[in-house]
Amino acid sequence: MELDINKDCGIALIWLTQEESADPAVGEHLKPVYAKCRAQGLMAAVMHSGKEDLYANTRDLLVENRRRQAEKEVRAERESSL
Repeated sequence: MELDINKDCGIALIWLTQEESADPAVGEHLKPVYAKCRAQGLMAAVMHSGKEDLYANTRDLLVENRRRQAEKEVRAERESSL
């Protein structure tokens, strides 16, 4: 488990391996961490290691987001020209 705290953003990132994610004891261990984060005004975000290709999934997500943005821009342009 790795903990990265970014006070500027108000986020505490908790990184778990696949083994840690599957271990119920880790969940119990995290409860006091969550409480400490709340007390410090931080939002705790738990990142679980996955089995899929990070590069491909990130690429696909970015492509999809850009496609949606382009559609939104075209709609806005059409509406403004009416």
